[in-house]
Amino acid sequence: MDGDVDARHETPFARGDEEVAHATFLAQAAAPVVVVDQSLIVVYANHAAGELFGVHREELAASQALKWLPGLRSLAPRVSSRPPADALFDGHAGRTIMAEALAGSVRKTLEIGASRATHSERTYWVLALRDVSTLESTHQDLLKAHKELADFKRMAVGRELRMLELKIEVNAVLAARGEPLRYADAVPPAVLQGH
Repeated sequence: MDGDVDARHETPFARGDEEVAHATFLAQAAAPVVVVDQSLIVVYANHAAGELFGVHREELAASQALKWLPGLRSLAPRVSSRPPADALFDGHAGRTIMAEALAGSVRKTLEIGASRATHSERTYWVLALRDVSTLESTHQDLLKAHKELADFKRMAVGRELRMLELKIEVNAVLAARGEPLRYADAVPPAVLQGH
């Protein structure tokens, strides 16, 4: 079963009671979770991660994380004597990282939370993933709607101001002729000053 710890792919998190509990939690988590080793090789991916990338989770395992998360390349230091995963994630532990991901031919924007885990003197990084592509799209739609509303407001207010100017002109002509004003809400300045 996909949600169970897979005996064929024993991971560092699938040994011992505590590790089994962690592996079960990761496997059943609704959020996509990927575990990488110090070389950025995926050692574990839960079912939700497979769905996020549009592949079976087994396809993610033993692959290079940068294949699926090419946006992380821009965050990696150019030269470092440290293991690639530490060099990449140490400065971001406890904070989220925004990076581009590939799901087949579809590019997505992911928010990534990275947390260091140590087991049997080996260090791994647990990556919690969240697709924010739709949030970015929604944000862009809101910005566009806001601009359209601001443009409409500017046009509507401009039109109302022009209508007020025309009413003032009509009232000014009527006042000059000695006739009663037609628009009570648009009294010409000359009439207000007593001219």
